Amino acid sequence: TEERGPVGLVSQDIVVWDIDNATLDSVSVRILNLLDQGSEILAVQSVLVDKVNENNVNNRAKVIETTRLIPNTTYNQTSGLLIIRGLDSVSEYREVLKTLAYDNLADEPHLENRSVEIILSDGLLESAARISIVRMVPINDPPRFIPRRRLVNPHILEDVA
Repeated sequence: TEERGPVGLVSQDIVVWDIDNATLDSVSVRILNLLDQGSEILAVQSVLVDKVNENNVNNRAKVIETTRLIPNTTYNQTSGLLIIRGLDSVSEYREVLKTLAYDNLADEPHLENRSVEIILSDGLLESAARISIVRMVPINDPPRFIPRRRLVNPHILEDVA
């Protein structure tokens, strides 16, 4: 919705996997129909991830370490391309992808829905593209008065007695 801030692009129960690799190299995310160049933004956030030791004495999973994942991202506002790198495991990329968001900072954005393409790469092969649709909903801005400046005539002098 116009002027409402970022919206998530993937479900919180997203499944990310690679049948023959436990790691990924990168994720590319692109706005396919970029209409408000310079105002449309794709971004992810850092996330906290627990490292779990599943082989403890009582056969219960135990958190042994919490790590903040800070992905290395590059976003090009001209092309609408976000590249995410710098993580390792498939599960780390999945956690970061849960924070993937789209925002449009234009005051009056184009109202055509946006198509956002997400592609995973393990460094050798790329996944099939997943497309997320962002529905643009206009907001009717209220009318407002714009005050005029008070004009002062510099040629009128007051009497000073």
